[in-house]
Amino acid sequence: MGLGAAAILLGAASCSKNASTATPEDKAFGDSLSMTLGEFGGLRLNSAYDNVPDDQRKMYKKEDILRGFKAVIMNDSLGQGFVVGATQAAEINNQLLNFEMSGIPVDRAKVYEAYAKAFMADTINPEDMQAIANLYRELSMKAQERAMMEQARRDEEARQAEAKADTYVQELVAKDPSYTLSPSGIAYKVTREGEGPVVGNGGKAVVKYTGRLTDGTVFDSNDQGVEFATNQVVPGFGEAISMMNKGEQLTVVIPASLGYGNRDHGPIPANSTLVFDIEVVDLTPAN
Repeated sequence: MGLGAAAILLGAASCSKNASTATPEDKAFGDSLSMTLGEFGGLRLNSAYDNVPDDQRKMYKKEDILRGFKAVIMNDSLGQGFVVGATQAAEINNQLLNFEMSGIPVDRAKVYEAYAKAFMADTINPEDMQAIANLYRELSMKAQERAMMEQARRDEEARQAEAKADTYVQELVAKDPSYTLSPSGIAYKVTREGEGPVVGNGGKAVVKYTGRLTDGTVFDSNDQGVEFATNQVVPGFGEAISMMNKGEQLTVVIPASLGYGNRDHGPIPANSTLVFDIEVVDLTPAN
């Protein structure tokens, strides 16, 4: 912690070419370098953003990220010191977020108070600094242990919730013989026969559909027809499409393990059993 800030402090002390003496070629090169650096940084973070779980993404709104980025990158009126402080705050804030996700309450005002007192101290006693480092290391290890216990608890809750979702599908099939249980674990029934070849694994289909939760809440629908490839949707939905042919209508019940799993997905809560009414309007069979 702090090495990044130290690097910025050292870098700020280095000399740079005065912008007023730059040639047109220098400016053109600088513009190209600036645009490429910005685009690469934006694409890299956007790619990582896509992999952030929905429940955590709520804490990282794109508008807020851009606001923070702009505040630092456009810092002429704020000074380089602001960049150093913002960088260190980002490092420490990531640790605070990890603590909070582990169920450990943190007080940011106390973090700032202790940080400001230590940073503004006139002298630094090496022995005191080592003692604080040792204490922080000890507390961090305890926090890590708590984090592992919290993650284990969440994993067990998710396992139990997925098992409950699987049980729901199995009980449905036992109660209603019109449903068939596939080897993977989805339940389906044909409500209208189709004709011709089936879509197959890797094929594409234009489908109309309505998706709802087991309590009847509709979370998505399309009655105009939209094309999906079987390998570009959640596994249970893709499997259902793959076994259908043109004109066929199907009701499929998908356990959470073959849907969105133990993560919230928009209006779909974690560990939700999904129910879809699907009609294949057209298709491109798999090769």
